Amino acid sequence: MTGYRCSQCGRVSLEKPDRCRCGSQALEAIELGGRGKVYTCTTLHAAAEPFEKDLPFQIAIVELDEGPRVTVRIEGNQTSAERQALPVLAADLAGKAVPLIVDGEW
Repeated sequence: MTGYRCSQCGRVSLEKPDRCRCGSQALEAIELGGRGKVYTCTTLHAAAEPFEKDLPFQIAIVELDEGPRVTVRIEGNQTSAERQALPVLAADLAGKAVPLIVDGEW
């Protein structure tokens, strides 16, 4: 997973902005480790057509160790309290590295 770090203030973002929030245009591409922790999570009971067959399912906002937050689908059967404590690891799905929670073990 690629991120972008500001050379001036060190802020990391997932998308390459034209400039950092600090105003600097000095951004370098970095490889993100894919590890993080669950920031918040919820169960979806309604979704767009391609995902209706999977309802209900769970999603989480994960704060990566480098700072950015990403929304991910949760795989596994954790309770809400268990998910909050789980570490997260990036998995390769369809050729794209994405953070994924899988029963907290890898």
